[in-house]
This record gives sequence, structure tokens and C-alpha cells, in this order.
Amino acid sequence: DPMASVKLALGELLTYHKSGEDTKTKGSLVLILDSTGSLGGYPEIWTKAVVLVIAAICEEEKRDFIVVHYGDGVVKEQKFKAGEDNQKELIACVNYFASAMVNNERPAFERAIDIIKSDEEFTRSDIVFITDGGCDWSGCRKDAMRKSDWFGWYQAQLDEYSISTYAYRDWE
Repeated sequence: DPMASVKLALGELLTYHKSGEDTKTKGSLVLILDSTGSLGGYPEIWTKAVVLVIAAICEEEKRDFIVVHYGDGVVKEQKFKAGEDNQKELIACVNYFASAMVNNERPAFERAIDIIKSDEEFTRSDIVFITDGGCDWSGCRKDAMRKSDWFGWYQAQLDEYSISTYAYRDWE
């Protein structure tokens, strides 16, 4: 159902309860949001619905979050504080779409790690990656490390800073 995400956000679908508990963190969230051209149309609507659901969960759980929009690297960042009136900023967030022609998510993941390492408010953050799945690492900087080396570095960062990473992908 193409409207399933919207129906979920409106509470019109059956939902499930996850049993168990995340053993690593329960801090803020860093959302990496796809803003590339492949996401235009329904997938964009789907990802924005997911952002709204995550925003509602963060508000309920009193968790701050930051949205890192990416296309050819980071194209925009927006910070949301729990307990503050974020409605205007959240509307601006879901209305923003760069429709970038280049899909280069590596700098967005590097920025997410940098935020967690350097911003006291986000030191216990998890990373949430929201995309339509059209990831292509071939557009990365020429001076960047090889893909296999980068993934080794990334995993080491996750382990060192106790970061959990979650991905939400449009499975259309």
C-alpha cells in the first residue's frame, strides 16, 4: 500500500510492540536523510512520513535529534530539541528536498560520527539512515579511502562510541 507510511503516522494501521531493550544507548538521534533525485515522488513522501514518526517518538521519549540531509555530501543540517516547540522547523525539514543529482552519502555518515564525537548533546546518539536504497558509493571523493577501508573505519567508530545504526529503506 503506497499510503502505508502515512497511515502509520496517523495511527490508522495496526502496529507491533518490540520486545527487548536496546543495550547500547538511549540518547539523542542523528538522522541521515536522503535528499537525492532518485527519491522524488512517492519515496520522498515515505521518507518524510518516517521522519515525522521518529520526531513524535523523540518528543515522547524526550530525545533530541538532528537531521543531516545529504545529496552530494551534506546539503543541510537541522537540530531539534526535545521539549521545545519544533513545529515550524519540522515542517521546514519535511518540505526541504534538494533533489541532488549526485548520491554521495559517505560525508553524511562522517558528519554523523563527527557530531557524536564532538557535540556533548549527541555523545550518546544512535544513527538512523533513511533512504530509498539507491546508494552508490562510486560518487565518493577521489581522495577518500577505499570503500573496504572506510567500512572498517566506520565499524571501529561504532564500536568505540557504542553507536547503534538503524536503516529505514523504502521497500517498494
